[in-house]
Amino acid sequence: MTATDISGRTSTTTYLTLITGNPGSGGKAIAYNEVPRITDIQGNLGVVQWKECTMSNEKYQPTKEDLERWERLDELGMTAMFGTPMSQEEKDRRIQSVIDGSCFNKYLEGILQRKQRLLDKLAATEKTEKLLRDKIAQMEARKKQK
Repeated sequence: MTATDISGRTSTTTYLTLITGNPGSGGKAIAYNEVPRITDIQGNLGVVQWKECTMSNEKYQPTKEDLERWERLDELGMTAMFGTPMSQEEKDRRIQSVIDGSCFNKYLEGILQRKQRLLDKLAATEKTEKLLRDKIAQMEARKKQK
């Protein structure tokens, strides 16, 4: 996010961004950059679970579900990847495909298929170009006859 102040200076460093609002409302995003900026939220940010809470002197005690969710997030964070975690067999298979070179053959197949689709599209475009040039030539010939 880039913010601009009154003098025209811009800042791309974001120190903190807060999003506020109530469920079902647009809300606002507050970006604390070198130049703080408040913007309206225009789109749907997806499903957000809002929990009502009140201030108290009691120490927060996470529920069993909270602990299980945090443990799972921690496990996912250790793999440093997104998506469904791979099994050990899948990791081994992928590593072996790099070692034996089969992954390069698979990649080459995809590249050749993409190349063929592009060549087919080029041929169709050239055909359309020829039809248009012929039509333009016909129209110019008619204009010269008049």
